[in-house]
Amino acid sequence: MKNLITIIAILIGILGSATGYTQAGILDDTFGNGGIVTTLMSSFNDFCTSAGLQSDGKIVLSGRTNNSIGLLRYTTDGDLDMDFGDSGMASTDLGTISDNAESMVIQPDGKIVVCGQNSSDIALLRYNSDGSPDNTFGGDGIVIYDIGSPANEANDVILQENGKFIVAGNTNMDLAVARFNENGSIDSSFAENGIIIIDAGSEIEKFHAAALQFDGKIVITGSTNQDIIVVRLESDGSLDNSFGENGLIILDIDNDSEDDSRAIAIQEDQKIVIAGTAGKNNSADFLLVRFLTNGSLDNTFGNNGIVQLDLATDSYDYARSLAIQSDGKLVVAGFVRLGSVGTNDIFAVARFNPDGSPDDGFGTNGKVFTSLSPNDDVGQKVLIQPDNKILVAGYSFVPTTFSFGFSVVRYHGETVSVQTYASDQNLQIYPNPNDGMFTVSIENLPIQKIELYTLTGKNIGLEMDEMRSDYKVDISSFPAGIYLAKVYTDNGVMTRKIVVH
Repeated sequence: MKNLITIIAILIGILGSATGYTQAGILDDTFGNGGIVTTLMSSFNDFCTSAGLQSDGKIVLSGRTNNSIGLLRYTTDGDLDMDFGDSGMASTDLGTISDNAESMVIQPDGKIVVCGQNSSDIALLRYNSDGSPDNTFGGDGIVIYDIGSPANEANDVILQENGKFIVAGNTNMDLAVARFNENGSIDSSFAENGIIIIDAGSEIEKFHAAALQFDGKIVITGSTNQDIIVVRLESDGSLDNSFGENGLIILDIDNDSEDDSRAIAIQEDQKIVIAGTAGKNNSADFLLVRFLTNGSLDNTFGNNGIVQLDLATDSYDYARSLAIQSDGKLVVAGFVRLGSVGTNDIFAVARFNPDGSPDDGFGTNGKVFTSLSPNDDVGQKVLIQPDNKILVAGYSFVPTTFSFGFSVVRYHGETVSVQTYASDQNLQIYPNPNDGMFTVSIENLPIQKIELYTLTGKNIGLEMDEMRSDYKVDISSFPAGIYLAKVYTDNGVMTRKIVVH
């Protein structure tokens, strides 16, 4: 069972303490189903790759659905927003079997810009705040742009204050950055006719993420062969020669390691933080690197500017997104592969103090794992709400349809108070262990409600037809494992661990 001891410790902190508080990193059970929402957009595989927060707190997810670009929107409590698109969903078919969305940004006016590609060209799409295509953008809400090679990708899009869009990706295995005007036309005043192509000297080069500095300079990161690359451009698209070596930094974390940078953020002090993966010998760790504004490593962070965190023994840890809290703590999200592909991928979140050390007040030793399904669960994007709750969006396997669905998970970002529980000396659950069929009983005390939680903190739900002092429970259709029962009575709430074999 996946990271059993870690998850049990977290759940006992939620449900088993008599009084007091439980630390950050716990699933927020006011959101969705025990903190988790998964939605199928189609009968085919749906892969969420990015997400954004609206000013009203609604959550927009974007990605791919049935070979089309897909979006959906949730309310603040995790319900599909029926005012968006068609019953909360919107999709656009670009006409190829390779339509894909990689990133998105929400404009101040609520319009949503998605970047990706069709079979060979960059694709930009803009939607109105209600999910309909914005016909002021490219004529029909769609811009398809051919950089000039048979293989073009757009992996990130960011919005400048002047309303223009920076798109980072690659063309024919070289690094590429383009700028588009607010109406979707290429901005010829940027770089050379709107595009800068950079050959860093290796066979495979990709930009994955971009960020804007406060002075308008553009910082982009990705990979070149098996090394990390960071590039800084002036606001006009030219290389910034005051950064690194002629505007470029190439960093090898460890000799022969497979290093990849997937996210970037700018701190308030303008230091640059990237997040990704550093791997060697079929194992990899979460990676954080912090640079000073001139591109040199910040030796006050981690080990000479570098932090590697091994999330689990013999695991491949994929960091996919990075967000900075208002207190300067760094939240990194992605997934952990504990076995072969398609069998043991689970959402993973880690939080670090501003100096790069793991935040022991978050989860267990700064780490939280969440398994959403029996198979693949892939975290892709982390967002910090104004109330410091943490959202992680991605996709997970849905066994009933044997396909993948868009998923989002919400965690408490701060320590939260816990209800005071009644003495549970009269509570009996038998047999225990059991085969999924058992009785919950309290002598002379009616049971108001029973909640059952999985090891991920997900409330699997029970419906009671009446209050009585004993209640027979049948969860034999659920997987074997350890569950926690939360039993409500007039005298308070009591908890018990249940073992199903």
